[in-house]
Amino acid sequence: MKRFIVFGMMLPGLLLLLAGCHSDKKQADSIYEELKKSASYEKDFVANQEKLDQYKSPCQNAISPETVSSQTIKGR
Repeated sequence: MKRFIVFGMMLPGLLLLLAGCHSDKKQADSIYEELKKSASYEKDFVANQEKLDQYKSPCQNAISPETVSSQTIKGR
């Protein structure tokens, strides 16, 4: 009887372990394709961001939000 109980408790765990270990090539290929799309979007973003950075004025680079917030706190 004890063996039956032990086996009954181990079987669901074993089944879950085996179900989680199987390879699903179709799902892996789908994830890979989505990651490739995401990477291409990021490349476009970087290229556009670099173009925009060229048009920043030097004055915008000198004043950062950190500088403004630290000056505001010191002034109180």
